[in-house]
Amino acid sequence: MKTESKSPWQLRLAQIGLGSLLLFAIFAAPRISAENQPIHITTDWSDHHLMFSPPHSLMQHFQLSANARFVRQWIRQTMPGGERDWGERWMHFHRPDELLHGDWNVYMGNVGTVGPGNYPAKFSFSTAAANCGSAAQPDFVVYNTSLTGSTTAVAAMDAGTFSAAAGPGSTITITNGANTLTMTAGTANANTGTGTGTWNATGAGSGTAATNASNLVTALNTAGNGSHVGVSATSTGAVVTITATTAGTAGNSITVAAQAASNLTWTFANLVDGATGVPTVVAFDNLYSGCSGTVPSPYWAYITGTAGAVVTSPVFSGDGTQVAFVQGTAGAAELVLLKWAADGSTPDSPTNMTGADTVTNANYRTCTAPCLTTITFSGGTTRTDTTSSPFYDYTIGSDAMYVGDSQGYVHKFTGVFLGTPAEVTTAPWPVQAATAPLSSPIYDVATGNIYVSTSFQTSNNSGGRLHSICAAVVTGSCTAVGNTDSTGILGPVTTTSTHCTGTGTSGGTANLLMDAPVVDPTNGVIYVALGNDGNGNSALYQFSNNWTSQSCGVEVTLGTGTTSSPSVPVYAGSFDHFYLNGTAGNFYICGDAGGDPTLYQIAVPANGVLTAGAATAGPALATATTTCGPVVEIYNSKASGGAADWIFTNVQASPQTASPISCPSASIGCIMSFNVTSGAAISSTTSTVGHSSVAGGASGVIVDNTVAATTLGGTSQVYFTPLATGNCTTSTGQGIGGCATQASQAALQ
Repeated sequence: MKTESKSPWQLRLAQIGLGSLLLFAIFAAPRISAENQPIHITTDWSDHHLMFSPPHSLMQHFQLSANARFVRQWIRQTMPGGERDWGERWMHFHRPDELLHGDWNVYMGNVGTVGPGNYPAKFSFSTAAANCGSAAQPDFVVYNTSLTGSTTAVAAMDAGTFSAAAGPGSTITITNGANTLTMTAGTANANTGTGTGTWNATGAGSGTAATNASNLVTALNTAGNGSHVGVSATSTGAVVTITATTAGTAGNSITVAAQAASNLTWTFANLVDGATGVPTVVAFDNLYSGCSGTVPSPYWAYITGTAGAVVTSPVFSGDGTQVAFVQGTAGAAELVLLKWAADGSTPDSPTNMTGADTVTNANYRTCTAPCLTTITFSGGTTRTDTTSSPFYDYTIGSDAMYVGDSQGYVHKFTGVFLGTPAEVTTAPWPVQAATAPLSSPIYDVATGNIYVSTSFQTSNNSGGRLHSICAAVVTGSCTAVGNTDSTGILGPVTTTSTHCTGTGTSGGTANLLMDAPVVDPTNGVIYVALGNDGNGNSALYQFSNNWTSQSCGVEVTLGTGTTSSPSVPVYAGSFDHFYLNGTAGNFYICGDAGGDPTLYQIAVPANGVLTAGAATAGPALATATTTCGPVVEIYNSKASGGAADWIFTNVQASPQTASPISCPSASIGCIMSFNVTSGAAISSTTSTVGHSSVAGGASGVIVDNTVAATTLGGTSQVYFTPLATGNCTTSTGQGIGGCATQASQAALQ
């Protein structure tokens, strides 16, 4: 069994110690005032795609110390855990039957979700302490909702389900302010007086739950009944849905109650989801259970546009005062730059930012928050974007952002968070890498290259590709900005019709959704996953960062390939702590896109260069073909019983309910975690250490593990959203729809 190896770090202690001083001088010092203000840290989607093995030299450490994402990873991999009771909570992970339950799941908009393969973004004010809502600068999490923004009010609603026909004389009560309606189970649907009525529960044609539901709806819609308390009703089978007749938040105060004998159970005690509009992006603060007051609390919620939705991941400025994201419109996509303010807006009462709060690019730098500006993608109405999240270059003096589009172009924006925002439209920008939708781009400062993946089964070189685009000239690597000559083959077919392996076409008969590559700049290696390699396999490919164009890469197969349309994607995996700490380790990924999704382990030498072959198969996570989420790793040096390394993933449907996975229900998605601390080989019997039902599966998971030990509880968490409609049960945001979710790493409950 593999044990924690510290020798590579120990051999470089002096080097790293000096490098840490350089890190402080280069990265931290410019951001810390004379009053020793805390070091801020942000976490977004890119932290799961740009991952660093330890530097090999003092010079490399010096260079990486100026890389904000390297610093963020260094903090996460070396800082102690956040909770004072961290060890006690981690002991729960050793109980195989432990269920993962959200600490909170709060309403963020009707059917709102971050989306599959996308991530929330978290800002932590300090690496040394957690900050509640009472702090001048609290920690907070931003979620895109994937909903088209709207300023039209939404009516509150609730649903009730009959389990059987109602008992005679049982009552159902609806109250709206001073008006109360009492409906009594009887022999007819009628209004019997102001505030009273009956529904046919015991007369002819009333003997089932479904007929009771239909009859109650008829009675509620009878003049003088539902209108007395401002509701109308519909039914489907045994389910009755009541809706406020006046849209807006006031409808959320309408209460509902039913006697037990009525055999009707309301989902909530009052109507929910009434709103003054539909937000495109929301934020929550007061995140931790150790905070006083309402946990969590709405921080702000904005309507940033009304012609499209935000369906990819948001990113922060370094100080957390600004957020950037891509927003769809009726025409081309647009980059939105937002200065937020805690203005009292909530998901059910969002601030409309589409009027005077939207300023020109030239006026954005001096506008007073909350305010925003937009930059429409150049190239006309075809430049939409539903698959590429923006990547920000935090390098001092850069202030640039890169994002792909649906036509295969990579766009560059400058002056994003510090200057005057603009898209670079002079040649060679935007640079076309392909004629298919692009993944999120990854910019590597060390080489000056952007790495982006795309897949097309019958066009664009007849298969998937990893593209390298020169964004900044670096001697020996990137020699001409806009250079796109370096293309890696994902699957069999090359441009000259020769083949890497086999004779098929990657993607088979389906275009493949491609996740962004995983890049390790230290070792100069790139990993990219593919759902069908043209030979019937799901696969992971490894390239060096200086590969020769049309290279085949090293292929590691991950079970069967997807043949469905739309295809089942293979999302990115993650290195374990061994590799990130400088020794040989493992890479974990969920594959078998054409079969039952399965967790795979790939042995990774310290230099990151893989050996071709098949990955080690672990347990099947589901009993049918379904999409498996990204694999996300978290390391904690202060876990009970010693350091612990954990990975998280999820399936969207048909999860395994039997051991070793033990998800609670086969009819709903499931999120789960595994202990990979030892680095031992996994197998079909490798068990979860946590699991919980999640409607439709989960989005990408953001991990919070940067806070040193404090007296504040609940500060070591993961954040995500379900992908389907669920019941948001946290009292501060109760509703039926999309739920922003926080769960503890130590029991996810």
